[in-house]
This record gives sequence, C-alpha cells and structure tokens, in this order.
Amino acid sequence: MSVTAAPAKPSKNKRRELILERFAPYRIVALGHEVSGRLARAYRDENITIPEWRLLKPMKSPPAMS
Repeated sequence: MSVTAAPAKPSKNKRRELILERFAPYRIVALGHEVSGRLARAYRDENITIPEWRLLKPMKSPPAMS
C-alpha cells in the first residue's frame, strides 16, 4: 500500500514523497499485525485462547535465575 503526499506548491521547504513501506513506524506496526495474526491462527489450531496461553506460558518457562 503506497500513500503519496499531494503535490505541494513551490516553496522554500521541499516536500518528499511518503512511501509507507519505507516508513519505520508503519513497518513496525505492520510486522506486529502479521505476528499477531499468525499467533492467533496457531492458537486456534490448538484450540487455545490467548488468555489460556498467557496462563500456560509462565508455567512452562524455566524459573528465573538470580
């Protein structure tokens, strides 16, 4: 998905085109959505809800070392 800025009137400040695929904050959010979707499918395949997974995860993790 590309979004481009509207052509600006000539001025002292030059405006650059905004290409979302190259904009770091957009890419981070898009990656988060992708990971979330894949995890949701994995949970669904195993018939585990996200709250159940959140409960099971700490039980399986090794104890923290101090």
